Amino acid sequence: MNKVYQEFLKNPSELNTQYGELSMVGFDVAEMSGLNKVYGIDNHMGYNYSVGNFIENSPELTNTIDPATYLEITNNPLKAYPEIENRNNNFDNLSLLEKLALINEPIMLDYSLNANTDKLFYVGIDDNFIGADHAALFYHRNIKIYSKLNRIKMNKNDRVLILMGSAHMAMLREFIMRSPKFEMVNSLDYLK
Repeated sequence: MNKVYQEFLKNPSELNTQYGELSMVGFDVAEMSGLNKVYGIDNHMGYNYSVGNFIENSPELTNTIDPATYLEITNNPLKAYPEIENRNNNFDNLSLLEKLALINEPIMLDYSLNANTDKLFYVGIDDNFIGADHAALFYHRNIKIYSKLNRIKMNKNDRVLILMGSAHMAMLREFIMRSPKFEMVNSLDYLK
């Protein structure tokens, strides 16, 4: 990531969309902050968010843990989050700042984690734990991401901006809030 950032610094007027929000937002924020280096902390791992869908769509397989709950979360993921359902349904009409604020609200982060990963706790065949195994890989990935963050040498005056998907941020938020090393600020204070 830092190598790509160094290329960006040579020509900051050219938008690099290759890394999504990392290069389209993160690089500009880093440059405006006078940073000469950025850190990539993601840790890709092979897991399958869709293992439950695969089982539900395979007539020869049966989800023997709790298919009703899995399908309820899959087909109506916002049912447990009525306070954000209307706003999320209007997502395309929100301004960019309103979108960023919505996806960074704690309730939306919880929803994202539940709808993307935790629903796999309800998936399995016979006595196996295929859904939980894939969810565990997602959790494992985020533990490694947090460990990578902790490898970065920092002092008390350093500020850190993390750009990650909302399900990842939901987990990182929990790790950071419990850490004696970090003081987390509310991103919503900057987005409203």
